[in-house]
Amino acid sequence: MQTIYGYDSQGYSTDETREIQDHDPVYPGWTRTAPPDVVEGERAIWQVGLWTVLDYVPAVHVYTAP
Repeated sequence: MQTIYGYDSQGYSTDETREIQDHDPVYPGWTRTAPPDVVEGERAIWQVGLWTVLDYVPAVHVYTAP
C-alpha cells in the first residue's frame, strides 16, 4: 500500500490522501509525491511534476463584457 496526495484543478493541494495498492494507477488530481509542509499564509501547488510553495495566491483576472 502507498499513500497518494490530492490536488485541485488549479494544482493546489487539497490535503486529501488515499491509500492505494503499489500497482494501482494514479489518476489526474493525485500524485505519489507528498506535498511539502506549509505554514499559515502559504499554499503548496503541483506544477510540472513538482510541488512549489507559494506565499501568495495568484490573482485570477476575469473578463466581464461591458
